[in-house]
Amino acid sequence: MKILFDYQIFLLQKYGGISSYYFNLVDELIKQKHNSKIIAPLHISEVLKELKSKNVIVGKKINQIPRFTTKIISKLNDLFFEYYVQKLNPQIVHYTYYNKIFNFNNVKKITTVYDLIHEKFYNRNNVKKKSLDSVDHVICISKNTQNELIDYYKVDESKTSVVYLASKFDYNKNKILKEKSDPYLLFVGDRFGYKNFNNFIKSISHSKLLKQNKLI
Repeated sequence: MKILFDYQIFLLQKYGGISSYYFNLVDELIKQKHNSKIIAPLHISEVLKELKSKNVIVGKKINQIPRFTTKIISKLNDLFFEYYVQKLNPQIVHYTYYNKIFNFNNVKKITTVYDLIHEKFYNRNNVKKKSLDSVDHVICISKNTQNELIDYYKVDESKTSVVYLASKFDYNKNKILKEKSDPYLLFVGDRFGYKNFNNFIKSISHSKLLKQNKLI
């Protein structure tokens, strides 16, 4: 099967959970002998450099997006992506984010939804709604995400599937439990404001347990 992935998330993230998801998905599809390609003409992703099959990526990494050029680069990427869809004639196009809507004939369009935290705590995204309406199928990473997607965006349940995330790491659970280490606190995520990192630090600074162990 021939599957193309668009450039969107790879122009938004150097690193990140969504980028890693697509990296691992493409990597596994290649192992399953599916003809998969990422069409990312200009991208900033550091994750893509780790793909062993270099011919999977159609595009060039740039160190950063020059000031005032985001719209121009996005438009160029749109044109190249549309060109490659017509040239390669895939069975499936998998959108990596919700900012673009492409109209392709005879191509099944898929996207993946991870959570609806923004919708629950802020507001609904009209662009995301249009993108969800334009695709043929939506992959949800949990049953809860599927339920919220149906509730918030009124997506037909038959148009959705739940596919759980998996780890690419092999580990020996017994070995990990036996190993000793100093207490530590792990924060997974960027330090951007929307991750609420500053308030997280302020809140744990009051922890008696951390103070007793002289960790802060």
